[in-house]
Amino acid sequence: MIKKAIGFLALIIFSGALFASHLVGGSLGYEYVGPVGGNFRYKIILTVYNNCDGQSNIPLPVATQDVGVYSQDIANNPMGGGNKTLL
Repeated sequence: MIKKAIGFLALIIFSGALFASHLVGGSLGYEYVGPVGGNFRYKIILTVYNNCDGQSNIPLPVATQDVGVYSQDIANNPMGGGNKTLL
């Protein structure tokens, strides 16, 4: 573990200045809409801020983004291995 941490720090120290010229930031949220049948309905809100000036690597922002919602397969461990089930 210590070797990985030292390697990561060395990578950061010797990498120099790095800049992203396309994705500036964003946010992901949700809003409860109400019950539908026996299920609960939520509206997922994704806001993405892009840099669209002449220095950007992308000419225009994309109109849509894909968001995946997965069920957790190991209790109390959201990153715990195995395949996730796309809901």
